[in-house]
Amino acid sequence: AIMEMSDERRWSMINDLKDKLLRRNGNENISDDNDLDIMEELECLRPKSMIPADDPKLNGIWNFVLSKDDLGTQLIKELLPPDYHSIGSDDEKGLPNTSSSTQSQPPWKSLLGTAYQLHGLYMRIHDEQSQVEIVLSSKLFFGKLPFEIVFSTSLLATDYDEETAGLLFLEKFEDVELRFSPSSGWKLPIPSNWQRFRHLEITYLDDEIVIARGSGGDPHVLIRAAV
Repeated sequence: AIMEMSDERRWSMINDLKDKLLRRNGNENISDDNDLDIMEELECLRPKSMIPADDPKLNGIWNFVLSKDDLGTQLIKELLPPDYHSIGSDDEKGLPNTSSSTQSQPPWKSLLGTAYQLHGLYMRIHDEQSQVEIVLSSKLFFGKLPFEIVFSTSLLATDYDEETAGLLFLEKFEDVELRFSPSSGWKLPIPSNWQRFRHLEITYLDDEIVIARGSGGDPHVLIRAAV
């Protein structure tokens, strides 16, 4: 529930809590209940006027940080069909374990297991808060070939009830693209059963941070990337 108080007190509390979280940027991921309590306090301090579905501040590039379980790979797993990530073993980051056999694996697991190096994972939101790209910045062949794997989804704001109106989105998996440069990409063929839906709730938003909850319900902090 949103706390009722003066705007001055509200923003003073918000800034204090944000300072605690932003000081963690670049350190280890969240690992204790105190960090989760801070995120939940920020959610409760959200002003009623903060409506992410109508706010252009949601657009931009956001880094996946301060997540108890990595939100980027969690989103990908939620949007892809279960048989994609149930074959073979994954490492602690949710990425394919390159030491396991790739026999009978989906093409993504074979691709990711070929001298693969993960260099970054971020979310790009654009087109008036309606399109999302989860971008894995990577290199193949022992760092010789940089490329990106881009998982694209669409966002539709929902109005199921007054409490979640403007906060809760229906997200649909659209396509996957392999990009070797901003102007050169190849959309990979995907079967129809990959067109999956999930809910994504943006429970806090300002110029610097986003708090999002995926289908699992746990809050995650994303920090706006420096441009």
